[in-house]
Amino acid sequence: MWLDPEAKAYAEQLNQRRAELAAQATNHVKKQHVISQVILRRFTWDKPPGGVEMARLDVNRLDRRVRLLGTKACGKVDDFIRYASKDAEQMWSRIENAFPAALAAADDGSILNKPHLMEVIKDMLALHTVRSKEAPIIHQTAWEAVSGAIRDQLRQHPDALRQHMARETGLLLTGTDWVDASIDRLHAATKAKYDDGFLFRAQQERAYALVRAFLDRRHLQFLRTTQEFLIGDVPAVPILHDEPRLGLSSGVGVDRADSVVMPLGRHLYVVTDPHHAAIGAIPPGRVAYLNRIQIAAAKDEVYFHPESGLEDFVRAEAARE
Repeated sequence: MWLDPEAKAYAEQLNQRRAELAAQATNHVKKQHVISQVILRRFTWDKPPGGVEMARLDVNRLDRRVRLLGTKACGKVDDFIRYASKDAEQMWSRIENAFPAALAAADDGSILNKPHLMEVIKDMLALHTVRSKEAPIIHQTAWEAVSGAIRDQLRQHPDALRQHMARETGLLLTGTDWVDASIDRLHAATKAKYDDGFLFRAQQERAYALVRAFLDRRHLQFLRTTQEFLIGDVPAVPILHDEPRLGLSSGVGVDRADSVVMPLGRHLYVVTDPHHAAIGAIPPGRVAYLNRIQIAAAKDEVYFHPESGLEDFVRAEAARE
């Protein structure tokens, strides 16, 4: 009565997925990486006394000094996924296991002849587009908008709502005081799924599948440089070439983006292209452009090699944002 066939089918899928995950619901991992450590390690040095470290700069607190930290301390979010998060981490890890081989092929230039590894790079792009610091913000905004719209729609059909509640409770409701309480009751089961984090977990899986399917229709180009790339804490960024807006939270979804871009290391970047795959050197001026994208998209932190000489550049660009 309240759902069209497509919405009803999706609701049934959600219920099935919740049942599948129910036994894992409370198995929780608090600190969850939103950037794969195999990527972060490509911006590190290995020097005593700290060992494997990279430079981290807080773009919201430019008064703070750059810190040298290991990859385990960077690119992570507490309680990113709250529902069955250990299972989610294991699911993402299965995707990440193939990353080293794909990155090695991109480094030596053989990847264009290895279609299965090109697919792994697309997995990498999809994963970092979805598992992003932007995702919880977008999810909350969407939830508030959809919840409000549903409540408004239900208020416009009080007779249907009254009939539904009569069947549910056996009570014949009169007046108007019962409307909001009835809507709360009708909405309670879905709200519970939002409150415990299940809907965000399910949306992560759905978004990954949608983004990955979109990337199947795009080619990959690998850009090399002898200069230094950096990486932000939102590394996979959908962009429009002729507009200043970038990233999902600015409304640039992968379906309307001219390209999705992401650094793969200090000297390697990947961008999607609608026409053809390629590997080539990038003009020096474009290195700064791509680094600016990472700084603009970052929510909290930017990372770079300690000997890259990028600290002043990052501070200047972050101060403009």
